[in-house]
Amino acid sequence: MLKTKENTFLWTLHGTTVGSCAGGAAGSWLAIKQSGWTEFISVPTECGTVTILMPVYDVNVPLFWSAACIGIGTGAFADYEIGERIDRNKTSALTEINEKTTWRTGCAIASAIPVAMLGFYTFAVLVISHFGKTDVPNEMRNNLETEIPALLVGVGLTIEVIHLSYQIGRTIDQRKAYNATKKNK
Repeated sequence: MLKTKENTFLWTLHGTTVGSCAGGAAGSWLAIKQSGWTEFISVPTECGTVTILMPVYDVNVPLFWSAACIGIGTGAFADYEIGERIDRNKTSALTEINEKTTWRTGCAIASAIPVAMLGFYTFAVLVISHFGKTDVPNEMRNNLETEIPALLVGVGLTIEVIHLSYQIGRTIDQRKAYNATKKNK
């Protein structure tokens, strides 16, 4: 009998995504500090000039990336072990029954466009809010240092939801194949 690695892959992907979100958030809260204020706009009024100030933030890059990488590594390793444990005693479904791949492929393709939009939206919100660090868009030095982890979180979320859609389709395919095999016996 063939041993499957499907759950190992699924759980590792899940752990990587969750670890990326947690590591990026922890890195933001630890490494992004307000360093001062900058003039955003000056509006002349009858009583004088009103100046609106916006905060300026600095990023401790090594601390940020350390927290992000530790989160990703810890999540991936922990969930790899969970998936490996599940797969140890399970045989591959494709070797047991004559299974088609129609639903799994269809579900993955159908979810791709809306999930890609969700991933882009997640990326945009994380970049604007600096992983929840600020409430309003503002000037920030080293902005690229938070855009890359936000992009990784958005892409990770997209890949994970597409993979979960694939798993839903796989379950439907397995159930249909099992029922067809049962009818033929």
